[in-house]
Amino acid sequence: MNQPTKNQKTVKTPEEAVTFLHTADWHIRDIQYGRKFRGDDFRKSIMNVIDLAIDNKVNFIVNGGDTLHINRPSETMLDFLYEVHNKLKDAGIPMFTVTGNHDASHPSFLKFPDKNRTPGQGTGGIVCVDHEVITYKGIRIAGFPAIPFGPKPDEQGVRTLEEGGTTLLERIQHMEPVDIAIWHGALEEFVPFPMRDSGSMHDLDPGFAKAWLLGDIHLRERKRLNNGVLVSYPGTIEMCDRGEPAEKFVDYYRLQPGWRDEPFPEPVELELTTRPVVFLSVSDDAEADQALKKIRKTIAENPGHSPLIFARYAREQRVFVNRVNELIDPKDTVFRAASFSSTYRGIVGAAEISTLPTLSGIVDEVVAPGSPISELARKLVLKDVQTRHEIVTWVENVLSPA
Repeated sequence: MNQPTKNQKTVKTPEEAVTFLHTADWHIRDIQYGRKFRGDDFRKSIMNVIDLAIDNKVNFIVNGGDTLHINRPSETMLDFLYEVHNKLKDAGIPMFTVTGNHDASHPSFLKFPDKNRTPGQGTGGIVCVDHEVITYKGIRIAGFPAIPFGPKPDEQGVRTLEEGGTTLLERIQHMEPVDIAIWHGALEEFVPFPMRDSGSMHDLDPGFAKAWLLGDIHLRERKRLNNGVLVSYPGTIEMCDRGEPAEKFVDYYRLQPGWRDEPFPEPVELELTTRPVVFLSVSDDAEADQALKKIRKTIAENPGHSPLIFARYAREQRVFVNRVNELIDPKDTVFRAASFSSTYRGIVGAAEISTLPTLSGIVDEVVAPGSPISELARKLVLKDVQTRHEIVTWVENVLSPA
């Protein structure tokens, strides 16, 4: 994976190249953590993406889904969606997007901004490509919304949905190859625990697409199939939950003449400007003092942009919460804290969980091995946890109740 280039805003591009951005999981919303300014944060970050597209004069944008946070958006959310659409349309940049699991509705709200368009017309603006194949700038793009990954083609026959099947594998077996495939869903190689409707990237037809540009898991990572096909998640554009990395990026791709004769190129990662984030874990007085210093430093270095603060603290350090509250202005600061007991080996959040290779590893990380609840915890996790969000909720609410 290319290393992120800090504060890189524009990339020099030969005239004959085709360029585009890959983004996903915008989760347009009005409020987060009870704070309306968080809705503004998401809108600012999204406009940062659009400005990067315009400044870099890209030909189009690929959006991996979950553009809206809910499938019954407010008037404010729809107004902003139309604002994005109109800004892209004025710039002549189409954004080819699919519906995610969060904003799935029938019909999709993503089809409303330019409902009279002709598929593949590419006049700019939001273009929903659910179950469509379009050609733009000579590039064939297939769009798949948040449909299940399997079953494998040899396990079950074709089912409904315009006789093309209801799963990703069913649909692609009846389609001609494309250059880019967009899908909103999870692949097990990118997450260390089971997720509903997920599958293995190695079950994908290696000849169907040169690149799978995806959304859903909120983590930024890329891998390749054995034949060099790129499979990529760009991550979110703002902090949707404490389990994500704080730094946010959008991927910039440049397709040079003759690019089909080579593996799909690696992107340049353009950093987005987002609200600062502070992760803390406090077990004793010394760690509490260091945590407070870190908060003061972050506030001083980011005037006018109070941080998001995610903290875990030993129950013996309850006064730590009061000390933090004395430092911050609750009107413009998000402070989320949870306590842990002596049997809980404090971690910051699911960002660390996501790096562990197995579910048993997760349990060993958050519960002291040999403690009375360790074996029970392992059994509960292996049996009941199905998604990343359920893991985060289970760890926070069961293992470490506040």
